[in-house]
Amino acid sequence: MRPRVLAAATAAALLLTMTACDPDEFKPACGLVVDVTGFRKVPAATKLLEGNVTKFVERCDGLAFAAATGRSVGSPCQAVNPVTFPASERENPNGNPLLEKRAREAHIREAITAAGNLLKCEEPQAKGSDVLGALQLIGDRVRNLSGLPGPYQVMIFSDLMNNVDPLDLSKGDYSEESFRKSTIDKLRIGKHLPNFSDTVVEVHGFNLTSEKNPARVAQLQQLWTELLIASGVPADQVRFL
Repeated sequence: MRPRVLAAATAAALLLTMTACDPDEFKPACGLVVDVTGFRKVPAATKLLEGNVTKFVERCDGLAFAAATGRSVGSPCQAVNPVTFPASERENPNGNPLLEKRAREAHIREAITAAGNLLKCEEPQAKGSDVLGALQLIGDRVRNLSGLPGPYQVMIFSDLMNNVDPLDLSKGDYSEESFRKSTIDKLRIGKHLPNFSDTVVEVHGFNLTSEKNPARVAQLQQLWTELLIASGVPADQVRFL
C-alpha cells in the first residue's frame, strides 16, 4: 500500500475508534434492581439509592425497573413502567434541540422518582428474598426497552442475600470452588440464570448487612461474581461498589 493511502487508512481507523469510544455518541439501555426486602430497612440503603441513581441515569438512554421481593416474578412491585429518555415524536416533531433537552430532563426526573417509589413498595405477604428472580426480570426488561441496543448497564441495590429456592444462601459453604460451580451449574440447567450478556453490572450495598455473618462475606461475593460471569457479564465488568 502506498504511503499516502496507508496514512489515510490509518487515520480513518483511528477516527472510527475514537468515535466508538466517545461517550456522547452512545448511551445504553439501563436497568435498575431495588431490593425491597429486609435490605431496605437499613438506613444506608436509601442514601445509597439517592446518591447513585441520579449519576447512573446520566449514562443511559432509558431505564427499566425490577424489584427484589420475597417472590420477585409476579410481584405487584414489578408494575413500574420503563422510561425512555429521548423525546418522542409527539414531544419534539421537528427535532428541536431545546425541546429534546427539556424532554430528556423531564424523563430522567420521572425515572428517578420511579426509583424512589420502588424502594417504598410494600408486599406484606411475601417472605424471604428472591434477588435472583429480580435479576432474571431485569435481564429481559432492559433488552425490551423500546428496542434500545446493547451494551447494557444494570445497577443493583441489594445485599444479595437470596434465601429462597432455587438459591438459598442462608446455608452452605461457598468457599469451595467445586460447591460454587455445582450451584451455578444447577441454576443454569434449571434456566434460573439471568440474561446478562453484553452487560455491565454494578452492585451497591452488598456489605450493608454483613455483620450478620461476616465470615461468609468473601465467599458469597465470590459466588455472585462467578454467577454473574456465568450469566454473560464480562469478568472485568462485575463491580461491587
